Amino acid sequence: MVLETQAEDDGDAHQVKPAYPAVVQRPWPIGLTEQIKAVAEVLAFAGRSLDLEGLADHFNARGRRGDRLPTLLDTLVALGRARVVDGGRWSYAGT
Repeated sequence: MVLETQAEDDGDAHQVKPAYPAVVQRPWPIGLTEQIKAVAEVLAFAGRSLDLEGLADHFNARGRRGDRLPTLLDTLVALGRARVVDGGRWSYAGT
């Protein structure tokens, strides 16, 4: 005997969304070396690629942070610690 069932479509009710850890803000470091290290750590622990805004959200400083992020990311890419994905996003590339 075969039973047939008909499920109702609830739209997005059953859609699975990825669970990312909450963004924990940290102070923006003063020195260049510390800034490079902090950006690398954020990329390493993010678990996904980040755009500039997503990366900036991990720091609770204002001012030059936004101006420096592209240069810091270029430095990490040149060192092999980050890679560009999807044009305007970066991810951790390992040590």
